[in-house]
Amino acid sequence: MSLGAIVFVGAVAWGATGAFFSDTETSTGNTFSAGAIDLTVDSTQHYNGNICTLLTPTSSTTLETPGYYWVGNAPYPAQGSACSGTWLATNLGPTNQFFNFNDIKPGDEGENTISLHIDNNDAYACADISNIHNNDNTQTEPEAAVDANGLATGELASNLDFLIWSDNGAGANAGNNIWDADEVGTHSAGAPVTPQSFTLADSGTGAIPGTQTRYLGFAWCAGTFTAGGPGITPVCNGTSMGNNVQTDSYTADISLRVEQARNNGNFTCTAPASTEIDVTTNDLQPNTAHADLATAFGSDKWFFYNDESDVIDNSLGSFVSGPGTPPLGSNSAQMTVTGSQRRNLATYQFSNVPLSTISAMSFSTLAQSAGDGSPGTGRDAYLNFNVDFNGSDTFQNRLVFVPKQNGSVVADTWQNWDAIQGGAAKWSFSGSVWPTPTAGPHIGQVGTPGTTLKTWADILADYPGIKTRTTDSWLGMRVGEPYANGFTGNVDKFSITIGATTKTFDFGN
Repeated sequence: MSLGAIVFVGAVAWGATGAFFSDTETSTGNTFSAGAIDLTVDSTQHYNGNICTLLTPTSSTTLETPGYYWVGNAPYPAQGSACSGTWLATNLGPTNQFFNFNDIKPGDEGENTISLHIDNNDAYACADISNIHNNDNTQTEPEAAVDANGLATGELASNLDFLIWSDNGAGANAGNNIWDADEVGTHSAGAPVTPQSFTLADSGTGAIPGTQTRYLGFAWCAGTFTAGGPGITPVCNGTSMGNNVQTDSYTADISLRVEQARNNGNFTCTAPASTEIDVTTNDLQPNTAHADLATAFGSDKWFFYNDESDVIDNSLGSFVSGPGTPPLGSNSAQMTVTGSQRRNLATYQFSNVPLSTISAMSFSTLAQSAGDGSPGTGRDAYLNFNVDFNGSDTFQNRLVFVPKQNGSVVADTWQNWDAIQGGAAKWSFSGSVWPTPTAGPHIGQVGTPGTTLKTWADILADYPGIKTRTTDSWLGMRVGEPYANGFTGNVDKFSITIGATTKTFDFGN
């Protein structure tokens, strides 16, 4: 007890009389701020030697309205006529078209010098080509005589020639729209007809330093470049382009993208896995009679289809504004039926696709109450496609996805329908009975009515190897039977993911 008392008293004495030297230093305002990479692009366009130039009334004695006009001595395009392929550094939008030529002739040629301005970190850069349309459009008499595939596909893409180079040579060579001897480039015979990605700078070539400008030369020829390369002026020879390209058109989207270089040492440019494709009247497969449908098999075009007589008839539907706000763009595809008519917006492009490789599939619809003979019935456009259960590539009826069997249909409202739902989406079969399953939970089950709903997961389990047909690979969104008494429906934004690639279709744009 005496020892405890001594310790206690000692502690009290220390607390009253003890102290330490001390000092405090404070770091204030500690902050993490994310850096930025912002790409802006400018362009200077040349066509047959004339230059698309910004002119103002002060720079031209004859000009009243400022704008971009052709300047030069070439007879075409006419000096003083308006042009659009030149602009100052900006974020690209719908009005920034590197190429917009509606009347090219064999031997025409041009070049765009494109500048990439990167603010403010080192970055890799890629050019992506997507949303490609190579259309035949119509046929003149001279074209019909030499065009072996008719209106199926256009020939213009294969008759264009390109030279593309990094226009970043030493000193005055940088951005001079000439492929100089110290500049790296490539020759591309024919325009891309599938989505592609071109490397401007990646982990192999080295990044573009932030705050610096890089130039890209892009020369084209309606015909063939008979000479050209580093230090050699290319010569465009139009004799290789013949009558088979008359009225044809080629369109594509060009996307320039940059990605940070720091901590990204293995970056390479690859084609985007997801592609949005516009489908307009000019992109439709031509009308085709039942006896000739095989000529359209494998085409990547869409078309309006009469499911009663099995003919392609593009008068059976149209692309319209709205209704309301479609999920993509401002337009959609519209079809109207009466009685037991069956109309589809369809395509043959999904050939020989194992259903097990389809991880996502969806489409958007709007059911118009004003065009519905019996409102409130839940009718809507529905998805169906030709299916091959056993690999024989014979007609084995269709798998059918009906919105009202997978949710509630609301009239005059855009709704998106997930036709996979992680395997839970419900499908019926257009045949009288489902084929006898060869595996899965229903193996050996005989005589199941086609109206019996099966989930996507059950279909894959019951029928190993099931796929779309190889030849008649028909897939469509139908308006009509079994909905009687008339109906008007709209569709937009059909999207499908096969493997690592997603395609999304914007109907009407």
